[in-house]
Amino acid sequence: MCRASTRRNTSVTSDYFTTIDPYFSVDNMAEDSVVKRSADQRRPLQGEPICIVCGRYGEYVCDATDDDVCSLECRDLCQVKHQQQTQQSLQLQEQQAERADILRRKLGIQVVLKTASGAGSVVRETQLLPIPMVDFAQEQGTAKLPQELLMNLTANNFERPTPVQMQTIPCVLQGHNVLALKPTMTVDSITKSSNYLLCF
Repeated sequence: MCRASTRRNTSVTSDYFTTIDPYFSVDNMAEDSVVKRSADQRRPLQGEPICIVCGRYGEYVCDATDDDVCSLECRDLCQVKHQQQTQQSLQLQEQQAERADILRRKLGIQVVLKTASGAGSVVRETQLLPIPMVDFAQEQGTAKLPQELLMNLTANNFERPTPVQMQTIPCVLQGHNVLALKPTMTVDSITKSSNYLLCF
């Protein structure tokens, strides 16, 4: 559904639009009185909301998107566009999760989530995990490493994160507590691991 714009001091129920003012009953304005076609809606005055679809007066707000719309026709178009964008976003998330899972398998990364009871389980739902980073400067949503740290890494010739860091750093940036273990086979690899592991 959609509701009447709050800029006109109006509201709506799921069944019909209603206008709230001292001279008009809440139940008097049925959906029949709502503008059905955008062509029947007037142009907006200065400062009034504008329909996101056609640019006419945005008298109502589409519940699905919280956008201003002028009529039932534009509300329907707005809802269809929102559904398409939501579907595309879900598909993109699935593709990113699949690529991240392939990268984890290639790098031999296994992530275990611990519950409050202390029980651990190997993560199957990769959507729960941040995507591994392949570069220290790579953003993780809105989070990224501080600029000063990036400069220090560059100055010390740290060009790429290690496989452990690829998953650990994004997890820490999202606020997870992390304990990283990297099995090593030789003294030489232990030395290299300790040199390259970032501690958080």
